[in-house]
Amino acid sequence: MIKTRFDPKAFQKIADKQRAVKRVVAAANLDLWNGLVDETPVDVGNAQNAWWPMLDGSPASHVAPTDDVPKAKPQPPVAQLLGSAGKRLTIANSAKYIRRLEYEGWSKQQPAGWVRRIAAKYPVFIRRRIREITSGARGGAA
Repeated sequence: MIKTRFDPKAFQKIADKQRAVKRVVAAANLDLWNGLVDETPVDVGNAQNAWWPMLDGSPASHVAPTDDVPKAKPQPPVAQLLGSAGKRLTIANSAKYIRRLEYEGWSKQQPAGWVRRIAAKYPVFIRRRIREITSGARGGAA
């Protein structure tokens, strides 16, 4: 028979780490969302308002903008983004001309490739959020 002893608090440490990782991922996903929305060229707001998230390929309820009525900047889908850790997050845009904005530089406000440029910043978002959380754990600003 083998007997072992362990500190029951070890499981709590693992759970704390898992929560921290989920916070980092959710916060970085929110940074990605905000970057895409903030950098979307705006004429009347259709393309900016057409961003929507999917988790693990399941579409959220989304109605594509259909008219040219000026729209307010969309609010981030906080509930979906908070639950996005450990899932595949897809952020899509249903504006008919979004590909032209991204690949042809169809707007004077943004050059072609702006979506890919923001997506490439994702590792920066992760590192920044890790720093915030780890400095907060040691008593620094969170």
